Amino acid sequence: MPGSSETDAPYTKSMAFYSTNCADRMSDAFALGNSQPGSSYFGQSFIANGNRVAGVSLQGAIAGGANLTYYCQLLDGGPNGTPIGPVHTFNNVPLMQFWLPFKLTDCPVVSGRTYFLKVWRPDGMNIYQVTNNNYPYGQCYEGSTPRPDRELRGFIVCANYTETPTVHIITGPTANNVTSNSATITWTTDVVSDSRVDYGLTTSYGQVQTNPSLVVTHSITLTGLSPSTTYHYKVTSSVTGYNPAVSGDFTFTTQAVPRVLRNPGFEDGTTQTAWTKYGTFDSGGSNFIFSGDFFGIQPHSGTYLAGSAASWDKKSGGLYQRVTGFANGEFWKFTAWVNTYNQGSQPSDTNNRIGLDPTGGTSPTSPSILWSQRASTQYNWQQIGVCGVAGGNALTFFLEAQQLYTVAWNVNAFDDCAIAQIPTRNISQVLATENGVELALVGKTVTASTSEIGGSFYVEEPDRSSGIQVATNVSVNRGDRLNIVGRPSINSHGERRLTADIITKTQSGQAVPDPIFVTGKYLGGEAFGVYTPGVWKGLGPYNVGLLVTCAGRVTARGADYFYLDDGSAIEDGSGNVGIRVDTAGLANPTQSFILVTGISTIYTIAGQPVRALRPRTQTDIVGF
Repeated sequence: MPGSSETDAPYTKSMAFYSTNCADRMSDAFALGNSQPGSSYFGQSFIANGNRVAGVSLQGAIAGGANLTYYCQLLDGGPNGTPIGPVHTFNNVPLMQFWLPFKLTDCPVVSGRTYFLKVWRPDGMNIYQVTNNNYPYGQCYEGSTPRPDRELRGFIVCANYTETPTVHIITGPTANNVTSNSATITWTTDVVSDSRVDYGLTTSYGQVQTNPSLVVTHSITLTGLSPSTTYHYKVTSSVTGYNPAVSGDFTFTTQAVPRVLRNPGFEDGTTQTAWTKYGTFDSGGSNFIFSGDFFGIQPHSGTYLAGSAASWDKKSGGLYQRVTGFANGEFWKFTAWVNTYNQGSQPSDTNNRIGLDPTGGTSPTSPSILWSQRASTQYNWQQIGVCGVAGGNALTFFLEAQQLYTVAWNVNAFDDCAIAQIPTRNISQVLATENGVELALVGKTVTASTSEIGGSFYVEEPDRSSGIQVATNVSVNRGDRLNIVGRPSINSHGERRLTADIITKTQSGQAVPDPIFVTGKYLGGEAFGVYTPGVWKGLGPYNVGLLVTCAGRVTARGADYFYLDDGSAIEDGSGNVGIRVDTAGLANPTQSFILVTGISTIYTIAGQPVRALRPRTQTDIVGF
């Protein structure tokens, strides 16, 4: 205390972290650390001794005025842990000793668990450190470099704060085992609680199924549903002493009267049930269904496969099956396992593909057939797929083998075919869907190709309302119109994407939507719901994935990037002013004022997802 000669500091003994020697604070030597740039940070690991972090006191050393801005955040476990609570911004902080208070609801922790305090300034900073290593349960960090011999000079205070707890939904809810007249709704909670599903044809619901058993894994089966009908549902879990967990609105669509692909694995044997042969598809003039070893290829499953083989000969042909009972506008995928072998020329000269005719036609040369890419596997089974929208009550499914040259061996095989209806979504709905849910985008135009992005491409809605990255190893071109079956995921920089399982091109050479002009501070935007995060300090509507144009003055250049400022004076923690323009594989401009067209994307700096712009080609960068 001021004016006191007290050399014992008893109150620090109740703190979660303290650098001062409680027995004799006058003995503590301290020194400055190594100054860190704005892209780095200082940190301290510690063990919580309450259920909330209430505040932090540290001693900074920064040239400049007395009223500074600091940022800090709490992470679980260590410097690479999951964030606990938001990034805290503290303005008008005194130059040296500073106290950073937290709201009691911001940073919940578990007593006895290790956490990490991260502190930084976009303009860089330094901080004083006690060199006695007084705190035995954690250590100081300068960026990612630990300083086991030091502690940050100051303390961290935890408190115990009690409020009425809430039941939380951990996973789900998800509709499973959906049939024409039933569906099972599943979800999990963090505490045992009862189960309730409200469901109906609208968000007013009107029907209820309950189970009073207290569980964490919840499952309720809805019966008596109507075929080909979209149902809305929400789930509720309650238990005495807790606020109930209530989900948002979700939907599922019941199946129509089952549509069946007959003999999908050819297990009816050599009777050739359901499939019709076209072209030359056989072995030595026999039928096309074989058991056991087929010239070195075993069935993918079961006993039988469909195959065609030739030695010093070449054959091209296949099988088709027409299936009825579909409804116009339904979206279906068709998959099959394929295997090939070539001896005497290039492996790709012997290949398989599968097709889907949405009109129900049976001609294998019809221009209405949607085809998968060709696959050559050299004695390896590989699943391929194609997808499309039903144009009536019938779809026709094709298996096609190609043998281009008369060589020592051409062998083609198919097995385990399957069809499935996939729910279609627009891009905004994909962004609002949890990771891992299979869904489809229909007729979306490519705005940035795989050759321009690498390992992925971008599509967007025709009205330019939303766009998204699609991860794939399939090559697509700008202007291709695609059907895509995939599952939402998130990339290493925190950008939401669709990981594609099936990509089917329906048209090529289509007009790409015009870019939207965006000012720097609105690039990226705020989060789009609970599953799709925005950029750090994002403003305005979420626009990641859209084709945009930005303009401004070059403020910094690096090996594969430059920064562009239009007067918004955006900072992203890198120490540079403006928005980051990623130019990997491209040349940086030499001019001072630049107009850039590209994809609004996300780049990670110091663990934060920040605004970034990715031009597609050199012509997207215009200097003046």
